[in-house]
Amino acid sequence: MFKQQGYSVEVTQATRDGGCDIIATRNINGLPFMILIECKRYDKKIT
Repeated sequence: MFKQQGYSVEVTQATRDGGCDIIATRNINGLPFMILIECKRYDKKIT
């Protein structure tokens, strides 16, 4: 999804530390813009 919007995407190492899982970066108007993404996985269905 982020790659389709022109971001460079890096998946970080799995450490279970509660930190970010994906780093998406992109230059917007010559300025660096970074999004930190944390992914969650649940065993039970979320309603």
